[in-house]
Amino acid sequence: MLDVLIAAWLTAATVRELPGQPPVVLAVGRTVPATGGWPDLARTVACRAFAGEVLTYLLVWPPGESESPVPVAFYRETVLCPRAV
Repeated sequence: MLDVLIAAWLTAATVRELPGQPPVVLAVGRTVPATGGWPDLARTVACRAFAGEVLTYLLVWPPGESESPVPVAFYRETVLCPRAV
């Protein structure tokens, strides 16, 4: 069930992958997923593009009428992704 919720959130989210040391992944959605799924969501987002240590931010667009809203972080984690063999 959690995989379905993560997939649904990611389908609607904007994901940006920024190479660096460590690389950073930003995932921005319109809603905040259930708290229990945040670590799995961070791991899924981070490990899609990178191996090793990845700094991952999960963000949400705040509700409102602004044309250029600034996303707000609700979860941050450094994820260790397995290296490709």
